[in-house]
Amino acid sequence: MESWGNLLSNLEGDEIEGIFQSVSDHRLDNSADTTRPSLDGVRHDSGVSVISAKEEGTKTAPSPQNTTPSHETSGSVVAKASPTREDFDNALWVTTKVNGITQYRAPRYTTSPTTNPPHITILNPSIAKESTAIDLSTSPSSFALQCASVGFFKTLCWDTNPWNIEGLKRSCVKNEWNLQIHHGDDRQSKRLRSSLRSKIVAFVEGQDSASSRVEKMRDQLPPIRCVRCEDSSTSQATAAAALDPALGGWIYVQAAFGTEFVISSANQIRGEFEEMINILDNKRGFWEAVRRPRIEYIQRGGSYAAGVVSCVIVIYIPPLRI
Repeated sequence: MESWGNLLSNLEGDEIEGIFQSVSDHRLDNSADTTRPSLDGVRHDSGVSVISAKEEGTKTAPSPQNTTPSHETSGSVVAKASPTREDFDNALWVTTKVNGITQYRAPRYTTSPTTNPPHITILNPSIAKESTAIDLSTSPSSFALQCASVGFFKTLCWDTNPWNIEGLKRSCVKNEWNLQIHHGDDRQSKRLRSSLRSKIVAFVEGQDSASSRVEKMRDQLPPIRCVRCEDSSTSQATAAAALDPALGGWIYVQAAFGTEFVISSANQIRGEFEEMINILDNKRGFWEAVRRPRIEYIQRGGSYAAGVVSCVIVIYIPPLRI
């Protein structure tokens, strides 16, 4: 008991609440047998480990401190298409605090994260405050909040899960950041122009709408220098096209690989981005321009299953030499 007392005495109230809520949710999900892990959706979460520079031959980033992944089972996520305000108010919300940022999540209605939020330490603060970040991946809250924390002038994110959007809303209130939620109706264009004054703008629509949306807003935004995407050709193509070609930037790819194939798979993704970027440059009229993206670092997270690890691959896209 003394060790628990020492731990709790060094935590803030919302962090203590988050611990007890996580423990309660875990016990509820495993009430039939708390001595064995559930066979439904087994996962082995652990702290973040970063591939060594010797192994990867690239720059590494420090692991997040004071970060504890959620350990509730993730085999079943209850979906409800149109939750009411009463549903939101009556739901169990878990709070976590990472890098000084408080985040809210409803574990019953959202998937559990398999990596801690990536460190966005590559950018100079002076670059971030004059730039826009984009999150194309699902469950945008962690990355969007990280971008707001490091000082990005604007962060845009896409998600169709209303529980993710509500979690982002509660997180922004707690962290005192302005958020505007846009429901994808083009008739709301006037409201959208107004929302661009907010620090974070969330679009409740699929990321397949992001490319055209970004192009319509590009002239109203600072240069896009940072994008997070999924490991899919559509998401990666949107990310490559969104980055400002004259300045370049960073792409964070959320992916899952076999533990033995992390390096080779990451290099394959890097090569795919090189091909996409140079095709885009050719379409822009720069036939002789050749840009070679490079891997900045690879962050490993928890496992979906034995032998499969969740990763964030950070790829730097150099500027187009005009």
